Amino acid sequence: MIEIKDCVNDYVKYQISEKKSIERTINKYVTCINEMIDVMRIETIEDIDSLNWPDMREQWLRVKEIEGLSASSLNLRISAARSFLGYLEGKKLIKENVASRLEKFKTKPREVEVDVEKIRQMIILVDEEFKNNPCFKTARDRYMVYLFLFVGARNEECRKLTLDSINIKGEFELTGKYGKTRQVCLPDPILKMHFDYLMKWRNEVPYNSEYLFTSVNGNMMDKNVPLNIVKKYAKRAGMGENFHCHDMRHLCITVLIESGIEISEVSKIVGHSDISTTQKNYFKPSNNKIKENINKNKLLSDVI
Repeated sequence: MIEIKDCVNDYVKYQISEKKSIERTINKYVTCINEMIDVMRIETIEDIDSLNWPDMREQWLRVKEIEGLSASSLNLRISAARSFLGYLEGKKLIKENVASRLEKFKTKPREVEVDVEKIRQMIILVDEEFKNNPCFKTARDRYMVYLFLFVGARNEECRKLTLDSINIKGEFELTGKYGKTRQVCLPDPILKMHFDYLMKWRNEVPYNSEYLFTSVNGNMMDKNVPLNIVKKYAKRAGMGENFHCHDMRHLCITVLIESGIEISEVSKIVGHSDISTTQKNYFKPSNNKIKENINKNKLLSDVI
């Protein structure tokens, strides 16, 4: 008789060895899997084999929905169950991955306002704060905002950059989700900012740090620090209080596409393996662009 906890441990080892998921995702999946095991009263592999998807939905997911979990949180549980049961099916420990028959809950896509003037205002605010107080912290905050906005870097990607990540030409590699890497390059004005920032870093940060973006003590930054930086400037620029680092990625992609760069090329810059991800999930034409395109209608010349 195979204990289910042994199966979970083997699943985690497989995910890590095959680099199927990043560590944060694995941890979230394991939490969801353990919740499923607890709710569905699973003790052995035989209990898994006796599962059916209607019971999983009604006894587990619907209950969590009533408790107030969001559609995205419920979908995370479905993804975790599919992944775990798929692993067991692949190992021929169970006959069928019944979780693959669970339909995901409908989610409302996150709306990110793309207002070029507000984006410009954010840049002005970041620049002004640095000019008024040119120190390591303001240089770091400004540089990070620029990387989010002009390169489409993710929070974690920025925090993992080391001092020698970026070469003299401004070329560097970002490691994104699932260990995927992509080559990017700093625009010329930001390359100058990079070297100016390094001078501030060398003068004010302890030399025992290897990271490019650090706390004032030289430690790797907590993920909430970039988030708070973005929220601070976004709020002051009139973008609202519920603004995230990932929203900067949406802005970057939309502005690049509206600047005339092909979506396929933008997809490469931001590290999307599928162009449809860039187009469907990230590109939201600005109101000005929508108006500009509508006004291109040739029939408007006939309107009196």
